Amino acid sequence: MNLLKKILHRVMSFQDLPTEASQDLPTGITRKLIADKYLSGNGIEIGALHNPLPVSKNTAVRYVDRMPVSDLKTHYPELARYNLVDIDIVDDGESLHTVKNDTQDFVIANHFIEHCKNPIAAIISMFRVLKSGGIIYLAIPDKRYNFDKIRENTSFDHLAIDHRQGPSVSKKKHFEEWTLSWNQITDPEKAKKRVEYLMGIDYSIHYHVWTSDTFLDFLFCLKKEFLSDFQVLLFLQNEDECITILKKGY
Repeated sequence: MNLLKKILHRVMSFQDLPTEASQDLPTGITRKLIADKYLSGNGIEIGALHNPLPVSKNTAVRYVDRMPVSDLKTHYPELARYNLVDIDIVDDGESLHTVKNDTQDFVIANHFIEHCKNPIAAIISMFRVLKSGGIIYLAIPDKRYNFDKIRENTSFDHLAIDHRQGPSVSKKKHFEEWTLSWNQITDPEKAKKRVEYLMGIDYSIHYHVWTSDTFLDFLFCLKKEFLSDFQVLLFLQNEDECITILKKGY
């Protein structure tokens, strides 16, 4: 219980911005305690791969990904040595076309939203499939703690344009940023070939990047302009990531 109290005293509201990465609890323990507090019933996790969120025994999770496991291991050779979760639903995690409205007690999107071409549409889809009072467990990497740190924060204006007009216009630029930051390719010709290859296989890059405070700004604007009917129950800097708990309705 003492560990849980350590987490709960750091719950943030929209008026409070997290500043320093927490150092007193290991990342995995924090995730598990938050999941135990907020998740129960039946739900889905999108893009869990080899690192599903630990949940309590009274919680049933079905796993969603855009490919079956065999194809995922081919597409991501860097994951070949890992045990991936069995995929229950093969679907586009951004649209969740095969998941019916108002059917899920929770949706877990752990380090998924940064891979979305249209994060606004993705979160709208997550709320669509939730029952009233349902929970989204949403975690993002804070760009300050990985190779994305050299990239500019994604502005809400950019995301709103992608949502209204479609993300294809900005897609190539994101791959160019990824090639520079994560692949660290600076030679123009090599970078061009790498971008063409990654786009050709539709590799799942970090399309968008945030720090904890800019992601909080994103939630502010999302609530104001596109999706008013949700609450932020928790907003927490957890070492190199930011965890947010959202609740559908009031």
